[in-house]
Amino acid sequence: FNEAVGEKGIARRRAEQARAWMWNEVGETLLSELKKHPEVRKLAGGLEREVEAGKATPAAAARRMLQAFHGR
Repeated sequence: FNEAVGEKGIARRRAEQARAWMWNEVGETLLSELKKHPEVRKLAGGLEREVEAGKATPAAAARRMLQAFHGR
């Protein structure tokens, strides 16, 4: 395997994986913190229902949650 891919190829692939794992960790941590935030928790159920009913777009609901998360 090493001969077919080469040491540089393996190192490059590992670096790409490490970068992807880093961003995955950032995303998972942010989502966890967002879901725990008191203001977001207050809004989430209502926003989910609005999205399901077609009264709000997913993007608009997400913006409202992020604004609450950031205290705006």
